[in-house]
Amino acid sequence: MEQQVFTSGEAARFLHVSTSTLTKYAGLLEDNGHKIQRNPKNHRCFYGDDMARIKAMVILNRMRSIPLEEAATLVTKADADIAAILKLDKENVVQGDVPAVQHKEVLAKQIQHVSTELDGILSQVQAQEQLHKDFVEDVSDILTQQSDVIKKQNDLIDQLLREQAKQKKKRSWLSRLLFK
Repeated sequence: MEQQVFTSGEAARFLHVSTSTLTKYAGLLEDNGHKIQRNPKNHRCFYGDDMARIKAMVILNRMRSIPLEEAATLVTKADADIAAILKLDKENVVQGDVPAVQHKEVLAKQIQHVSTELDGILSQVQAQEQLHKDFVEDVSDILTQQSDVIKKQNDLIDQLLREQAKQKKKRSWLSRLLFK
């Protein structure tokens, strides 16, 4: 009994994907060790087993939210139960929208997580801004105090210089009287 061989275009139509998507899926399978036969023109020839593995990979990705790379790894293992995976699709035909809902729930959780992190970062930034404001006020107060101290010192120095000048004038006046 001869197996049916599918070209890339036929396989893509059968799986309801584009040929470029099929090429990507086939590449993932080949990257994980599954050999897909090629014709003399080096085009891929898909047999029933290849089609089943690709379909199983898509089912795992869409229905179980498993990334394609991991799904490809799972379906290329020697002990992979492809029939059981394909059966998942038949059991969940009614639940076709479930992955989208799950995806939205995952996105909502991620958004909530990011929002929580941003709130934490915002509170840290506000705390840092308050610390900076307090620091600037403290530095301003210290500079004002230092300025006042410097003014007082300058006033004292000026006063001392005036007193010394007065004493020199007194001495010189006194010395003029005595030595005349």
